[in-house]
Amino acid sequence: MTRLLGTTAIAATLLFAAPAYAQRSPYNTNPTPEERAQTNQLNDQAVQDAQTPPMAPVASDPDFAAKQAEYDRQMRAYNAQKDAYEQARAAYRADHPHRWYVLFGYDNRRVLGNMSGDDLMDLRVRTQQGDTIGHVRSVDTDHGKINRVRVSTGEGTSTWIDADDLRFDPANRVVVTDLTRGEVDTMAHARF
Repeated sequence: MTRLLGTTAIAATLLFAAPAYAQRSPYNTNPTPEERAQTNQLNDQAVQDAQTPPMAPVASDPDFAAKQAEYDRQMRAYNAQKDAYEQARAAYRADHPHRWYVLFGYDNRRVLGNMSGDDLMDLRVRTQQGDTIGHVRSVDTDHGKINRVRVSTGEGTSTWIDADDLRFDPANRVVVTDLTRGEVDTMAHARF
């Protein structure tokens, strides 16, 4: 019984002493005057940096003007290529409005939109005729819905294919596209 009371007394002492001991720091938490001066200097510099507007490039600088002109030219070329692609895609969609109707009787093929990108990784991609195009390398999603899939087409090339152009065949564990091999190759070698 005495041993039990002695153990209880030690436990109580440790219980009450622990918070006081935990609050003690092995480091001196009071900064020296030099440290305070350095901290104040750093804080003042941070305030000045936050209040000073960033320096804009000088438009009269010939190097800036040349770089800006090159950037503007590249943006115009990019936008022209992008517009041409969008027009070609719209024309294709107009010419092929029912491209998946050729798969009548193959209701087991699923739309990719609601699938998980992880389910598609490394799957083989083939045409409706069964020709292998490549393998899924990455998936672009928006709020969990698949928008497009990057397919490696071989020889270090890859291309993004819209999810509307793809279906998943769970029976064969492949992704099927309504695009031809030539269309995919053209997309893979296009530069924007």
